[in-house]
Amino acid sequence: MAIPESQLESWTGLGAQQGSANTYNSVQAALSEHPWPTNMNQISYLQGSYPNYTNIRGDSDVDVVVETTLVFYHDARADLREQLGLTGGGSYGFAEFRTQVKTALQNHYGNGLVTESTSGKCLKVTGSSNRLDADVVPCVTLKHYSGTTHNASGITLWTSAGIQIVNYPKLHLQNGSLKNTACSQRYKPTVRIFKNARNRAGGDFPSYFLECLIYNVPSVYFSSNRADTFRDALVYLYNSMNDGTLGSFNCQNGQQLMFGNQPHQIDIHLAHTLINQLVNLWDNWS
Repeated sequence: MAIPESQLESWTGLGAQQGSANTYNSVQAALSEHPWPTNMNQISYLQGSYPNYTNIRGDSDVDVVVETTLVFYHDARADLREQLGLTGGGSYGFAEFRTQVKTALQNHYGNGLVTESTSGKCLKVTGSSNRLDADVVPCVTLKHYSGTTHNASGITLWTSAGIQIVNYPKLHLQNGSLKNTACSQRYKPTVRIFKNARNRAGGDFPSYFLECLIYNVPSVYFSSNRADTFRDALVYLYNSMNDGTLGSFNCQNGQQLMFGNQPHQIDIHLAHTLINQLVNLWDNWS
């Protein structure tokens, strides 16, 4: 038995937004109180499901990016750096900036509420009665080059193990909005349906990659009927898994492949497991 339209409709509901707003405002307050060194700037913004409006009931952690933009890193080829004027060094680097962000948070919340994440990517701030847990991501601007062309700007950071991470959260947000417009505002509700279905199926596929997965479904499959949309999108994903095209899926930022063994990627077999679980959920709903 297929999942009823009424159930799918209930899964389109957007989760609460006030908690994320309170959390973001609190982190901004911590950063504004800090005596930053001369010439060390910072901007902060939300990333993840809350600013993308794909959060569902039960989502908790709020991702806050804290980026410095007065210095930047790049990925230009070594033989082109002089031509591009990329031979000088900045007045400070990622490590110094991250230390300042951590100090700002500790001074505001207390050392006991600010801890390192197990991945070494971010600083975790424990929530309270009026704000959610926060994953604060200190990072530096990254300029992506193809030859001599500056193609995109993103962010970069290094984990505590020295692994470089590159991402493009602003492009992710921008492309998600464009996709939603192209689908007559049906893309983001569909992501929320799939997130709820993932939870019901017992899957552990990360929300960021689930959003990217649905982003790759062609806009023509997003209709006004929720059941048709869910089924058609799932069939598209199932067929892509079986014909091998799933491996060519891009992240929503349009700059990176979803699957692989790079730090910003995920094992494609995890997606296989999720797709099969969702097919089973659809075919055996009761």
